[in-house]
Amino acid sequence: YGRTRPHNIVSGFWAAFSRDGIRWTDVPGNPVLPDVGDVGNVIWDAHTRQYVAYTKIFAPVDGYRRRSIGYATSPDFITWKPAELILVPDTFDDRWVKQDLQHTDLYGVSAFPYESGYVGFLWIFRITDGGSEGPMLVELVSSRDGITWHRQEGDRPPVLELGPAGSWDAGMIVTPNHPLVEGDRIKLFYGGFGGTHGAGKQQTAAVGLATLRKDGFAS
Repeated sequence: YGRTRPHNIVSGFWAAFSRDGIRWTDVPGNPVLPDVGDVGNVIWDAHTRQYVAYTKIFAPVDGYRRRSIGYATSPDFITWKPAELILVPDTFDDRWVKQDLQHTDLYGVSAFPYESGYVGFLWIFRITDGGSEGPMLVELVSSRDGITWHRQEGDRPPVLELGPAGSWDAGMIVTPNHPLVEGDRIKLFYGGFGGTHGAGKQQTAAVGLATLRKDGFAS
C-alpha cells in the first residue's frame, strides 16, 4: 500500500506461497486483490470452504467518507472477487461526538468462524479532530453467515478495554484474524499502542495476551 513512484503505484493484497514458512514465492500477477484499504484480515472459512478477506474500504456515511468493512472471497487464494461493502458506522457509533468534525469509522474487523456461526472483533476508530487522531476500541459482533453482522445491544461496551492512562495499550487495540482455543480457554494475542492513531511512530507498541473462558464472548 503506497503512493511513491516508480515502484509503489499499485495498491492491494499480494499473495505468496511457501513450503516451510521461510522461503516464499510471489504469485504471478500480484496484487491478487487490488484497490483495497491498508487493513485486512484473511481467514479460511470452513463453513463455506473458501478464503475470506475482511478489508477496509471507504463509504460515504452522514457527510463523511468513512472507513468501513468490505468482504471478498476466493476458492484458491489467487482468484478473488472484488470486495463488497458489508458494514458501515451507524448513528449510535457517533453518540460520543461533542463538536464538529468528530465522527466514528470502522477501521477493521477480525472475523472468524466459531462453532456454527461467526464472531468478530470490530475496531472502532473515534476520530476526535476530523482527520486521523483518536483512540481505537474493540467491540464484539456476531453473524450467522459472515456477511450480515449484528452489533451489540445496549451501550456496546468494549469486549477488550483499553489500558489505563500511560499504559502500553492505553491508546489503541488491534486484534489478529482469529483467537486460539485451548481446552476450556480462549487466548487472544493482541496489539496494543500507548498513543492514539495520530501519534504515529512516536509511541510505544507491544503484544499482549487476553484470555476468556470458552464460549464466553457475551458473558
